[in-house]
Parts: sequence; C-alpha cells; structure tokens
Amino acid sequence: MVRPPRRAAALAAAGAALLAVAGCTGGPGAAVPALTPPALGTPAPPPSGREGMLQLPLSAYGLSSDESARQQQAVRALTADCMHRAGYTSFTGDDAFDGGSGRVSDANAMPGGAFGYLPATVAPVQGFHAARPPAAPAPPRAPSSEAERGAAEDCVRKALAALPTGDRAGSDLVTRLFGESQAATAKDARVVAATRAWAGCMTAAGYPDATPDGLVARYRGPGSPGRDELAAAEADAACTTGSNLAGIWFAVIAGYQRQQIAANQERLAAYKDEVARQVAGYARLIGS
Repeated sequence: MVRPPRRAAALAAAGAALLAVAGCTGGPGAAVPALTPPALGTPAPPPSGREGMLQLPLSAYGLSSDESARQQQAVRALTADCMHRAGYTSFTGDDAFDGGSGRVSDANAMPGGAFGYLPATVAPVQGFHAARPPAAPAPPRAPSSEAERGAAEDCVRKALAALPTGDRAGSDLVTRLFGESQAATAKDARVVAATRAWAGCMTAAGYPDATPDGLVARYRGPGSPGRDELAAAEADAACTTGSNLAGIWFAVIAGYQRQQIAANQERLAAYKDEVARQVAGYARLIGS
C-alpha cells in the first residue's frame, strides 16, 4: 500500500474532538471569563475514559469520529481520481493510505488519566499500556514502482489542498477552552479532595506519592506490561472507584465546559455551522 508523507497522512487522519483535550492557552490578550464551581448532583463515572471525553460538552464542536472518517474518505477518492488521470488506472482509494488496524474498543483506548483508572476489567490485562488494535483485514498493496509511489504522494498532497478549509480560529477557541476547563478542574476543591482520597488509598496499597497522571507517565511505553505495572493499575482502579475520582472529575469538567459554551455561544455556534459546511463539502467531493 502506498504510504503518503507522514504530515499528509496525519492531516488526513485528523479529526475526533477528543484530540482537543491536549489543549493549551489562548492567544495574547485573550479574555478568560471567570468560571465558578458547578453543582454536581450525584456524579457517576463514565464507562471508559474515551467515552467520558467524547461526552464532554465541548466535544460537540469540531469533527466527530465519523466526520473525520468522511474527511479521509474524500482524500482517498480525490487521490484515486488523480492517480487515474496520471495513468495508474488500477489504483484505488484504499491504496492511498495504510489503513492500519481497526479501532480499539472504547474501554481499552483510554483507561488511565487525571481521572484515575477506568475500567477495572482492563487493569489486570493492559496496565497503563496502549491497547493493541485488531489486525488489519488485508495486507497492504506495495506500489508497482518508485514512479507510482512518487505520483501517489503528489496526488495525496493535491487532495489535501483541495479539501474545504476549516475554521482555524474556531478550532483554536475549542482547544483553548478545553485547556482552561482542564486547568479549572484540576484546581476545583472537590477534585482536589477526591484526588487526595485516591492518593491515600494508593499509599495504603503500597504506592506512596503516586499521582494519576504520574502512574501513566511512569509505566506507559514500549513493550508489554509487567507484573508491577498490572498490580499498580489494579490498585489505581480500586482507588478510583473508592474515591469516585472519575465520577467527580468528569462531572466537574462538564460543568465548567457548559459555562464556557454559554459565554462563547455565538462564536461556537458559528464554528459548528462552519464544520457542517466543511463536512458537506467532503460529501460533494466523494460524490464527484
């Protein structure tokens, strides 16, 4: 299978609103409205970390996973059309990218984070390591020549350039708001108390000075999880349940995000409309 330049592949695969959780700070002079501690009710943890992130209010803005897949489908279609015009009539959209393996399940994709460890059933198997996706359905097709490889890379670049342009300012706003909501959540007294209860539980389990993010950073890496990692993940899962850290963390961040959306309602609505136009453009490109 023809592999496009790394940057092109990354751009074509860009999408899920989940990626916005990496968020940072706003631009110079950006006004940051005051956030007040939201009411929680009875916070319940989500089934998994990925589902929790995708259910957050700000995740409704930007490309969804399905829309991101449509974006890549448009790139595949444009690339195949370009290759046919270049004389490679047997080239298909599936040859444009290494499709890789399938999507890992929600439970396995994001079990650990600042919210603790979810779900407990994954801990004794996966530890803090990233889940392995299922095997690709078919082996990749190798390019017939260096000329075909070069033509495919050129066609991918042209396909990416032909995509409807997104609202960069809107995307930057969502990223900034995500970052601000995460910062406010980390300082929220209820999250601080739940994290302290989690840490006390972990100390009693033999893991003094542990932090949720620190455990992920310590163990996640190449290779398979060892006994120590699996034991730490199981302790983390038990302490997350006992402290309700995940339930409180997700309820708090969702409350802050609802305040942010209310304060930026007009701009976010315009961004959502722009994303809808962008997705409609993908459909037109696929159809043509």
